Amino acid sequence: MNAKKGIITAVVIMLVAGVALGAYARHLPGPHQGFGMEYMLKGLDLSDVQKQQAQDILSAHQGEQEQGMKTMQAIHEKMQKVISATDFDEDAARAIYHEASSVEEELWVIHARVASEINKVLTPEQRERLMEAHKKRHERMGERRKLRRHQVDTFLQEDMAEGK
Repeated sequence: MNAKKGIITAVVIMLVAGVALGAYARHLPGPHQGFGMEYMLKGLDLSDVQKQQAQDILSAHQGEQEQGMKTMQAIHEKMQKVISATDFDEDAARAIYHEASSVEEELWVIHARVASEINKVLTPEQRERLMEAHKKRHERMGERRKLRRHQVDTFLQEDMAEGK
């Protein structure tokens, strides 16, 4: 019985860690998403000049952003090794977390810089619409987070009910 509980616990930890790391990665600016800005700008009816300016801004920062994401991928792989190891190494997990925090900080500073530069090319009405789109996006993210949590809880309850 203890072996089953240990296996279930390990699976749950890996599942939760995978979901958490996946959610974490989705909230970071991504190399193919233009920091998530391109998607957000689509509904703003940008002029051709504004589109070009926004593209120039995104392109100017693409290299540093892609490098940060490559670094984050390598860090994620290190953490996966710690998670899947037979014995948990808390010091290693903390060191990897601190490394990731530093890279994440830099990515968010780049993101903020890009957003600030793009905001300068928008009209006041476009900025207002962009803020509303951000608000709706965060609401959707919160709903998805609750759904994922419910799915994990349901999975665990079903396993417990089956006596696994």
